[in-house]
Amino acid sequence: MGAVGLGEVLLVDAQLVLAVLQVVALKFFDKGLPWTNELIRNSVFFIAMTGAAIAAQADKMISMDFVTRMVKPKTKAYLRAMTRVFTIFICVMLVIGGMVLSREGMGGEQYQLMEPAKVVLALPIGGGLIALH
Repeated sequence: MGAVGLGEVLLVDAQLVLAVLQVVALKFFDKGLPWTNELIRNSVFFIAMTGAAIAAQADKMISMDFVTRMVKPKTKAYLRAMTRVFTIFICVMLVIGGMVLSREGMGGEQYQLMEPAKVVLALPIGGGLIALH
């Protein structure tokens, strides 16, 4: 695990600690930290897309090994190529969809830390990184 992977583990751990603190604050003090829910909700996009990009770079994406074990090498190469083309297509759709969402904004939702339209930029950035690998 590299520095980026370790950083992502630390971010997930920080999310967990914040969630626990929020529950404790709500349960015992009847008042939570106002920014905690927004921070956890927004960071999920960034952490998920970073993890997907790391998995793509390390070539550790989910694969259907049980199917490829039953086919000939030529068919296996064809399936691998088709899977990569499909992955690129999905990534392009993520990039386009994320840009559209960011451009249109996310409505009049109240925010304290980060505008939702900026949070959605994690989708096209992550999709682009995955497509590059």
